[in-house]
Amino acid sequence: MSLRMVLGAAGAGKTYFLCSEMLHQIRKDNGKNFIYIVPEQFTLETQKKMVNMQKELFSLSGIMNVDIVSFNRLSFRVFEELGVDSLSILDDTGKTLILRKIIEENKDRLLVYKNKSSMLGFIDEMKSAISELYQYGIDIDSLSDIIDKINEKTMMKAKLSDIRLIYDKFREYVSDMTDSDTKYITKEEVLNELCDYIDDSEWIKNSDIILDGYTGFTPIQQKVIEKLMLNAKSVSVAITIRSNEVNITNVGFANIKEQELFAMSKDTINKLYAIANENRVIIENPVVIEKSNGRHKSNKELSFLEENVFMYNDKVYEDDSQNVKIYRTSTSVAEAKNVTNLIQKLLRDNEGLRYRDIAVITGDDELAMNLSRFMKAEKIPHFVDNKKSIIRNPFVDAIRAVLEVIDTDFKYESVFKYLRCYMNDLCVEDIDVLENYCLALGIRGYKSYSKPFTKEYKSVIDNEKEEAERIRQLFVTPIFHLREKIVDKDVKGITTALYEFIVETKLKEKLYEYVNFFEETNNNELLGEYRQVYKKVMELFDKLVLLLGDEKISLSEYRKILDAGFNEIKVGVI
Repeated sequence: MSLRMVLGAAGAGKTYFLCSEMLHQIRKDNGKNFIYIVPEQFTLETQKKMVNMQKELFSLSGIMNVDIVSFNRLSFRVFEELGVDSLSILDDTGKTLILRKIIEENKDRLLVYKNKSSMLGFIDEMKSAISELYQYGIDIDSLSDIIDKINEKTMMKAKLSDIRLIYDKFREYVSDMTDSDTKYITKEEVLNELCDYIDDSEWIKNSDIILDGYTGFTPIQQKVIEKLMLNAKSVSVAITIRSNEVNITNVGFANIKEQELFAMSKDTINKLYAIANENRVIIENPVVIEKSNGRHKSNKELSFLEENVFMYNDKVYEDDSQNVKIYRTSTSVAEAKNVTNLIQKLLRDNEGLRYRDIAVITGDDELAMNLSRFMKAEKIPHFVDNKKSIIRNPFVDAIRAVLEVIDTDFKYESVFKYLRCYMNDLCVEDIDVLENYCLALGIRGYKSYSKPFTKEYKSVIDNEKEEAERIRQLFVTPIFHLREKIVDKDVKGITTALYEFIVETKLKEKLYEYVNFFEETNNNELLGEYRQVYKKVMELFDKLVLLLGDEKISLSEYRKILDAGFNEIKVGVI
């Protein structure tokens, strides 16, 4: 049992050192096993990097004895090893559905958020707050203690009281879902569960652990690392800090100032050393990596920036090389055009360069859209790595609109919002005829649509009354069936009736007509989105039934919960 810190500046070569050392040890001893823990988004990249390094060092194409995992994946590997199959993880969509229901039920008890609970993004913010509370191990009692220390009747105290109420009801609801066969937990509680099983894991006991790519660790992650220190053969942790600031003892750094650039790194090291000392784990001398072999060694500009950013000194970069360039444009369109031109110039000027070697990073959705448009025009192959909400997809629009029609008692705007989704058996001309007839005669409400259209109006043309009646029957028949099935029903009953409506109106088939069209026209972006929508919606229905199935709620509440679920679903190009 030992702890070792691998320290160095960004790009100094900490990862290269750890991977190289690990692969050499495996080469000498095939019995050694390593668990390489990185953030979730870096697992595939690290695997690729490891394979390339194995090829570079030993001319071999694969690696053995190394498991590259995130903290969550580590948990599931241990659960799998020990046969733990009674846990059911509540994902973000599940949390959103439960939170929407809880907030609607307790709206009148909220002090600050009563009138804000329906605002766009409120559920996301509340979900984020609850996730933070879980990650930092703050339970209801701890939160109550914090609130009690705020003496004045401040807005902060009222907001925290609202959060405590929602948090308490959320935990209570999740706890009530647990039965003898299944224990429901949130994603943030997975690591808590892991801590209960690490002591029994032979996989952990026979492995050396490496943690890389983290700027710091949450309290629950620190708890996991403590367990790993006590059970694994060794634990190595890579932390970013400049080599000239490494003045460290076996208890860590002294006198850390809050404004220091690497205060977080130093604080992380101090916490890990404190855990090791408390558990009498051997602390090895830290390995300090100098920059000589770092990833910035061939790029003087990036190396200069890494050394001097936020250092508040008077150093000036005076080299005439141009690896870093800054362009200024007046509009997003001009910026996108400029980027497209730069890509083409790079390909012309660099013989060995390929499109796959170029990445464009932006946080601006408008720029991303313009870039894609210009690249299509210039026939530049590209992939937009961007998730898109399904809330405006016509399939989802039709589901939301039909519920609105029933909930608003066939209000004019709701009826024609549904019809203008064009996910029904009526053509544009039919919808126009019906709309003209309804406007002329002031047809509103369920009662008006439940009676045959027999009236005529002054400017009616031949057979328009008969056409309007034919169209009315096509429109109302499936909706009336749905309306009858969802009256006084629980979530399961409403969801089941909604699924039957989708089948009756052949919404899935209509959706796949779009899929076939996009496939024929090579519109891969929309093809990827539309292919995923039906499956995602069915998964949402399953979660509604599983998590809220027996709850009796009004149709208005159901619509809010369903919308929250739809807003949570994002799809990308596949």
